[in-house]
Amino acid sequence: MEGADIEATIKNICETSVIVAIPNVSGIDPKRLTKEQLLFELTKRNINIINTAKRDELVRELELVLANEIEIMQKVWKLLEGYFLKGDIDKSKRFTTTTMLENLKRKVKEGELEEDKISKLLTIQGWISHYSAQHHQKMAKMSVDILERVSDS
Repeated sequence: MEGADIEATIKNICETSVIVAIPNVSGIDPKRLTKEQLLFELTKRNINIINTAKRDELVRELELVLANEIEIMQKVWKLLEGYFLKGDIDKSKRFTTTTMLENLKRKVKEGELEEDKISKLLTIQGWISHYSAQHHQKMAKMSVDILERVSDS
């Protein structure tokens, strides 16, 4: 019976995903910015705002823009996570940083993502390293927990 318990636990490990904090897209708190800084941030993102707009309106606009950026980053992060896990399950399907970037670019051609929202190769490499470390740490902890349960039996 112990073998079946271990097999069931291992199956559950394969179906486990790791939750990783999405990198902070901007680090900006619009409520703390001056009107001039708000105008700069919006202009930098190609959002045309008239200079006579009230500060509160600028704050709301920038909050909407930042929320949209976070939503896009979450979508990209989910795609990257999927690529990583596919390679973790089947080593022959392992993605490199470059192939992950190529797949994201294909998503741009298919209209699923905007090209200017695709991270640079260096950023993706950093994410993969970060995700990999957290994933391996969680898998190691799960393995230790399994071994402790088996040895307690």
